Amino acid sequence: MQIADIKGNAKKTAANVSARDAMTGLARGLTVVVALAVSLSTAKAFNGATVPWTTYEAENMTISGGKIIGPDYGHNTVASESSGRECVQLNGTGQYVQFAAQTAANSIVVRYSVPDTSNGTGANYTISLYTNGVFVEKLPLTSVYSWRYGSYPFTNNPSAGSPRNFYDEVRTNNLSINPGDMVRLQVDSTDNATNYDIDLVDLENVASSLSQPAGYVSIVTQWGGRSHRRQQQHRRVSDGGPTNYLSAHLDSTRNLPH
Repeated sequence: MQIADIKGNAKKTAANVSARDAMTGLARGLTVVVALAVSLSTAKAFNGATVPWTTYEAENMTISGGKIIGPDYGHNTVASESSGRECVQLNGTGQYVQFAAQTAANSIVVRYSVPDTSNGTGANYTISLYTNGVFVEKLPLTSVYSWRYGSYPFTNNPSAGSPRNFYDEVRTNNLSINPGDMVRLQVDSTDNATNYDIDLVDLENVASSLSQPAGYVSIVTQWGGRSHRRQQQHRRVSDGGPTNYLSAHLDSTRNLPH
């Protein structure tokens, strides 16, 4: 009788463990499904360090008319240089990528690639930024500082083949984006690139500029510096600034995101 009870209890315990494991597996499965659904609906990227901005992957955004390129693990392709090895290409008027902002933001960074010129000097383009369907501004894009060719130490000559360094970034601030707002990058009729490869968008709520501390002098007003050209300003202050000033303040007239 005791042996039968032990066997019976063992069977019950095994059944309970199996049921518990099944429920745990189901819960984990639901968690994965929910996380995937959130990722697909918001385009928010989840991996990486804790940073003050939120990254939205283009391939997870709502895509109208464009196409996903990748994933690609080869060499010399725009997809292989993309975050997550994928990007979205827009190549026609009216095409766009769009996503819902998860947090408040006043600035945006777009990682993009636009075509080089046949002589390798690059060209300037634009793309249109919208929030909630309302035009905000033209974002200036360029290929002047991207696209390298050949082997090390590389060249700007497209005839060398093996293109690389496709991407650049554009930043702007003084925006007003609230949680749930729809942010759109769209190719309008006045935007002039034949194609746009969009990798990702970062939104950040950049803090206000710091005020000038007592006892400091302003680089901008004292020596005509520009707040977003720090290296040139430092050289000018070091070479020609008055020696009796011990501290200088860098005016953040354009406090840009990362």
